[in-house]
Amino acid sequence: MKRCPSCQRTYPDDAPAFCVSDGTRLVDEPSAPAYDPQKTIMASAPPPQPYSNPSPLPNNPPSPPPQQQAAWPPPPPQQQGQNWGGGYYPQGQGYAPPKSKSLALATLIIGCISGLLGAFLLLDYLHVIRMLTRDTAIPMLIAAIATGIIALVLGLITLFSSRQRGKGMAAVGMILGAFSIGFWIYLEVEHGIFFR
Repeated sequence: MKRCPSCQRTYPDDAPAFCVSDGTRLVDEPSAPAYDPQKTIMASAPPPQPYSNPSPLPNNPPSPPPQQQAAWPPPPPQQQGQNWGGGYYPQGQGYAPPKSKSLALATLIIGCISGLLGAFLLLDYLHVIRMLTRDTAIPMLIAAIATGIIALVLGLITLFSSRQRGKGMAAVGMILGAFSIGFWIYLEVEHGIFFR
């Protein structure tokens, strides 16, 4: 029987003259028991080697780097803010986007148009100005009614929406639109402009 003086591994008599694991020349072991392949000396485990990724082949994608173990408990998430048009609003608990007044402004503008058309029709009806004929008054009355209805609908949306501000502007637009609609109802009841 032969033995490696470095790793103490044993080999049979007909084995090569050098150790297969470290290349050391084997020495003869006198009066050794018969070779048993089930009995071998366990070598100490080699120290762990750092992960090394061999150069990837052209057809193989590179393997991902080893993942580090996450710390427990995880750190709390950092709160970040968003810039919504000129202001910095912190994001997190209790966060709400800024309120808009675009609908209120649209209600005011459309209500002003409706109110001006209604006022012009009222002045013509009271003979303060005499510039309208029936052919021009009817389309103007229809435009005043349509813009008044739009102003009322947009104003109601603005008043009941929690994300809209400028509710005072919306109320003014609704009043002006309601004036034109009320004037049309009066004309319809007294003179039957459309439904008589």
